[in-house]
Amino acid sequence: MPNSNGQSGFTILEALVAFTILAVFLALLYDVLRDSARSVARGRLAAQAALIAESQLDLLRARQIEPEWNNPVSLQGGRFSIVYAPVDLDASAVDALAGLWRPLGLRAVVSWRENGATRSYAVETIMIAKRGRSG
Repeated sequence: MPNSNGQSGFTILEALVAFTILAVFLALLYDVLRDSARSVARGRLAAQAALIAESQLDLLRARQIEPEWNNPVSLQGGRFSIVYAPVDLDASAVDALAGLWRPLGLRAVVSWRENGATRSYAVETIMIAKRGRSG
């Protein structure tokens, strides 16, 4: 802007206002990016926990053995732990498979620590186990 001397440019006050607006915008952008990065990391851990739970249940189904109930198992160097718990089944499901096979309700809960809080992912399924076999 021209001043009384005929020179053009910004005054110090205008430059300070522009700089303040830019600083506020950059601070808000930083917060958004930081929160976004945290969400991606949280999602990655949750996906990893889901994969662990599903794969551990598939392993038990393939071996047709019962897990150790309510006994935490540490996985991946202690980063995750998994606990198996029995699930009550409908009596008709049990009767339908009487004989050599028996249905086994199974719940796997994968837990991990994240930012000082415990997070978990649970999967429930029905596994068919041979009678007389246990692990």
